[in-house]
Amino acid sequence: MCGAKTPEELIDDNFSCQCLEDLYSIFDYLNKHEITGLLSSLQTKGVINLEERSGPIYEGTNKIESFNFEPDLYWCDTEYLKTLNNTINFY
Repeated sequence: MCGAKTPEELIDDNFSCQCLEDLYSIFDYLNKHEITGLLSSLQTKGVINLEERSGPIYEGTNKIESFNFEPDLYWCDTEYLKTLNNTINFY
């Protein structure tokens, strides 16, 4: 989604985070419980980090609140990416 094709490009990209809503659309073949389980496992293994913000997904109807809402963000862990062979192509 961010355009990075290798681990090094992903490290250099400061906009490669995803929120739950993005991940739900990417992994449309998994249900929400499977996706959150996968994310939890990747966090435990140090592959990704969670930046906790306002919450996972804004589900309210208040338009003003929705503008101020910041979803939690998932990032690939830089130290984990450095352990990967940089010739790996994500696509």
